[in-house]
Amino acid sequence: MKLASWTVQGLIVLVTAAVFVLTAIAAQNALLKQTGYQHRSALEKQLLLYSEQAFYYSFYTDVANAATWQDAYFALSTDNRTEHPDTINSLSRFNVWPEAITAVAYRSVAHTVSMPPQDFYNAVLVLLAGLQWAGLCYLIASCTRNPAAGVLGLLLCGLLVKTATRLPSQPALRENWAMPWFWWHTAALCQLVQPTGRAQQQFATAVYLVTGVCMICSWQFTPFLLLLQLVAVFGGYVCNSLLLRSLHTYLKVSGLLLLLGTLAMGFNSMVYASLWACSLATTAAVVSLLPSDRVLAHNIAQGFIIAVGALASKALATLWFTDDVHVANLLRAKLFGFEDLLTALYLCDGTYSGTTWAELTAMGTIPWIGAGATALVTLVVLVVSYDYLLAKPHVAILPLLVFQALLLSLLGLAVRRLSILLVPSLSMVICLCFQAELWTFLLALPRQWSFLLGWRDEAAVLFKLSKPLQVCLQLLAVAALAAVLQSTQFQITLSELKSSDVDPNSVNRDPATASLMRFLKRRVPTNEPILADGVISSTIRLVTKNPIIIHPQVETQAMRLRYHRFFQLYGSATEEQAAAIVRGFGARYVILSEGPCRLRCGPEKHSLMYYVSLPNEVGANSSYGASSVQTCLYVKQHSNNLAYFTAIYDQGPFLVLKLR
Repeated sequence: MKLASWTVQGLIVLVTAAVFVLTAIAAQNALLKQTGYQHRSALEKQLLLYSEQAFYYSFYTDVANAATWQDAYFALSTDNRTEHPDTINSLSRFNVWPEAITAVAYRSVAHTVSMPPQDFYNAVLVLLAGLQWAGLCYLIASCTRNPAAGVLGLLLCGLLVKTATRLPSQPALRENWAMPWFWWHTAALCQLVQPTGRAQQQFATAVYLVTGVCMICSWQFTPFLLLLQLVAVFGGYVCNSLLLRSLHTYLKVSGLLLLLGTLAMGFNSMVYASLWACSLATTAAVVSLLPSDRVLAHNIAQGFIIAVGALASKALATLWFTDDVHVANLLRAKLFGFEDLLTALYLCDGTYSGTTWAELTAMGTIPWIGAGATALVTLVVLVVSYDYLLAKPHVAILPLLVFQALLLSLLGLAVRRLSILLVPSLSMVICLCFQAELWTFLLALPRQWSFLLGWRDEAAVLFKLSKPLQVCLQLLAVAALAAVLQSTQFQITLSELKSSDVDPNSVNRDPATASLMRFLKRRVPTNEPILADGVISSTIRLVTKNPIIIHPQVETQAMRLRYHRFFQLYGSATEEQAAAIVRGFGARYVILSEGPCRLRCGPEKHSLMYYVSLPNEVGANSSYGASSVQTCLYVKQHSNNLAYFTAIYDQGPFLVLKLR
């Protein structure tokens, strides 16, 4: 039996390693093919990174291209180019640790490896993509003890690869740095809450902490993912598949993760004052003061107390820490129709809107099969006694995994940007159905009920079905693999990933932005701050290196108020008032884009000026309100007859003004 166990573990490791290599190659081909990367100039490669991608990548270039290591350090720790005229510590303000570490690695090998900085950056992202899918494969294979099931989960994601990953089209998004660690983090969690040996527990704890810190440092949304994980773990505890000591172990290790994450992020309040942190503290207090007696109703009551306590403590914390109030505003907008400027900007392009029915049906059968698999595993959890669950640790973690998958899937449906969580989560649940013990329980329900009535000698009979079922399910997983490989949809996906070739004439380019950047590099001194919207400001920080005033990361109240003030430019009634706003930011150069002028948001398609006129978060209305004359359009029409500005660039959608 021990030999067989080691054989299965060896196969799982080999399959995971093969998945890592193959998916990294596929990710590299997809990145090159979808972007036409090899057919672009250096500037065009930089312009592939849009908005927050350009913003975060600019920190990588700051470190990678710095003259000395000291300059590289001060570029991040005393950053005066990002929120002019303020000086900030970017390592604690933003999730730029991935860029900092990657840039340090590049500087360390640049003298031996002949590779441009952006190519090295992309290579790291490609390796992380391989790590992500290898982690999902390992999680499924180790939980089902079926390597074929792990590969099947990966192939199901491959059927919907454009929904399952953002890497090819948007490589520098934060989730591409965080998700590679998530599935390994979940695998470590499964090991952590199972009764195992001391050495295994210590190893699982180390992996859980390392991957957790990597996630926290990579993505500001990580605390919310960890909150859903906490809910899933507590769900396993409620249905008695996890013992109280397992919950205590999880809470202790998660508390240590919270501490390490807070330190790594320089005491960023989005970590230590998050709803996850409040929920951890509340859960630890409740389960200590009101220990479980394994009564379902009592466990549910504990959960209700924890939910109320966590929300109350978070509401109290918001009186002092408002960095993540925009997340609550998004929820208020979806549930209660709340309106303000920043919420409108988040929801206007649909990125943070829900997944539509058309998008869901376009995913084919995977969501529906996944829903059926979730119902099946949930049935096992409901009808099987906790004694049976605890007797088989591989089954005991099923509730945890299913609850987490269900929560992540609902999140992916509610927020389109997070739809990358939907397909992998449902694919995992589908593959969990290849676990032998699950079918053993379902096929032996009569014996199970006899066990519940006290005939405990039947327990051994129940588990005798596991071994033949395991063999049958392994064969079934192989058959499912063959079916997916032969499917037309997978063949199309595979043909796209086999090659990185692309027709140079088919590459989409952005000549308007490229022309603007070349003009700014020629005509505007590098030390001059430039006032522009968050999208253009990110590109300016990357390409021209000028100090910027606005950027896409609006977690702080100060930046949200800057946004509100800046967009008054697009609603000011007079040129004099527009000049006063620009002077108030300490800038002489301002870029106006046509995009915000024409933007229409919300169900009633209000202009941006409507949202500017609404009260902001400190309760003040716009100084000028929503005017009938939008400054950017007015100025473009009268750019040769201005009293306070000189129009120095007017091409395409961009107008560059300089204060007289």
